[in-house]
Amino acid sequence: MSRKTNYSWPRMAFDQAIALLALPIAAVIIVLGSAAVFLAFGRPIFFKQERIGYRGTRFVPYKLRTMNDAQDPNGCLLPDSKRRKPVGNFLRAYGIDEVPQIINVIKGEMSIIGPRPMPFDEIDPQYFEIRQSIKPGITGLMQVSNPPNAELSLSDRMALDIHYVEKHNAKLDAQILWKTVVKVVTGCNDHSLSNNRSPHYPDRRTSEAVQDSNPLNL
Repeated sequence: MSRKTNYSWPRMAFDQAIALLALPIAAVIIVLGSAAVFLAFGRPIFFKQERIGYRGTRFVPYKLRTMNDAQDPNGCLLPDSKRRKPVGNFLRAYGIDEVPQIINVIKGEMSIIGPRPMPFDEIDPQYFEIRQSIKPGITGLMQVSNPPNAELSLSDRMALDIHYVEKHNAKLDAQILWKTVVKVVTGCNDHSLSNNRSPHYPDRRTSEAVQDSNPLNL
């Protein structure tokens, strides 16, 4: 049976305190990033898409736009790789596009660390309750466990999120924060903890089986 997790008020207070302390620096980064987005892509500056949060609540995370809206002759959007410019790649590599989500943390919609906020239709109903039992995070296990620019399958992303919800503790959070700092500073992931792999999730395995995959070798 999956362990149900509650988002306690001490963690929310910690998240919001960290977000408020980081806000002055984050504001400068957001202004500079917004200027870069405007020069590269024009308006809108922010990418807005409704996501699912804690216990199924809906919210819109703040994120800088990193792609244009180029379409093929049939009016369909081109692949992501063809819609990004060097500016967009830079913002993604250093996590600058995610910095505005600090506002979502202050508003109580997100945590510093947690599962990645996902659209409703991408969440497997079988794991909806456990995955949404904690708030989504600006950074998390999925963001730091895969090689740079890797295209994880939806099942792999779900596996990493479930693994975090089931296993999260102070040690795991500290490792995720450290790997996030490494990624932000270098523009790439540190693979030493993830062993260059992520768990595979093709057969709707139980959350207990996902725990056994242990992507950070804990």
